[in-house]
Amino acid sequence: MTAGDGDRGLVASPRRQMLDLLEAYRIVPLLGAFAELGVADALLDGPASVDDLARAVGAHPQALSRALRALAPYGCFTRTDDGRIGLTPMAELLLSDRSGSLRPAAMYHAAEWHWRPYGHVLHSLRTGETGFRAAHGSGLFEYLASSPDDAALFNDAMSAEAPLRAASLSRSYDFREIETIVDVAGGHGSITLALLARHKHLNGVVFDLPEVVAGAHAVIDAAGLSERCQAVGGSMMREVPAGGDAYLVAWILHNWGDDDAIRILRNCREAMAPEGKVLVLEMVIPPGGDHFPGKALDLEMLVIAGGLERTEEEYRALFDEAGLVLNRVVPLLAMPMSLLEGTPKPTA
Repeated sequence: MTAGDGDRGLVASPRRQMLDLLEAYRIVPLLGAFAELGVADALLDGPASVDDLARAVGAHPQALSRALRALAPYGCFTRTDDGRIGLTPMAELLLSDRSGSLRPAAMYHAAEWHWRPYGHVLHSLRTGETGFRAAHGSGLFEYLASSPDDAALFNDAMSAEAPLRAASLSRSYDFREIETIVDVAGGHGSITLALLARHKHLNGVVFDLPEVVAGAHAVIDAAGLSERCQAVGGSMMREVPAGGDAYLVAWILHNWGDDDAIRILRNCREAMAPEGKVLVLEMVIPPGGDHFPGKALDLEMLVIAGGLERTEEEYRALFDEAGLVLNRVVPLLAMPMSLLEGTPKPTA
């Protein structure tokens, strides 16, 4: 327990900053629990007393009140003068029925199987190996293949911002010359379906492991896009569907080390049409020491997935090894991500 009483009244002292960092671990499990309980959903019709809210979500009233008080300084939930609890714009991100909801992300980050590997971060720092394998005895994707419920949560969390990414992609990149886009490791096709809804000329192929795309068919049908989009099962480490005009590798390469990332890119190059493109969507680490979300996400890659976030030059080297030329890096509007466009190297 650390009280930090000696810092009372000090503004942003080094001690207070360090204590804030050390104590931040308490917040993520709390947000995950609120997401699991559906606290935000229970407030959708308006503010409620703590007792009524506790009854609605199945929580202990006093415990819930204490948790709400702890979250209040972060902008999560409000308390009116008469003690009723209400939503804030941040809390609305935990609503389950909103496009771009972060409820699945909150539940994923707070899941015991996800945070337990961080107890092995010292192992990662000493060896370069993931804490995930130390905690679970397997890699992340092996684990998910044998844990359907956790895999569903992972997929939901990874898809949470897909509509926002697709909207930003559409505003940042010209898709008019592309007829068929292959979404490599595209899950249930959330990004591709959003792109097809915005670009009526596009056709899509959602490509992922057979057990993953098994759930994509219903999603495609529900979107009314089955005539323009198909789901194909396979392994991107072996081959990808041939003939696409563009191969979208969105939020994927950072999960893998260099050898596997090169293999994925090379398989795309070998499958694409002669004038095809590879479109890689990732956070590109900028030079310098300024804050950038990808720098913290890189720790997730170290501890959980085994991949890494990369700089532009590191991506350029991957493209080159895969037989591609990195033509340009397009920063996305309103998101800390970039689209890296590659084309096949000219033949001699």
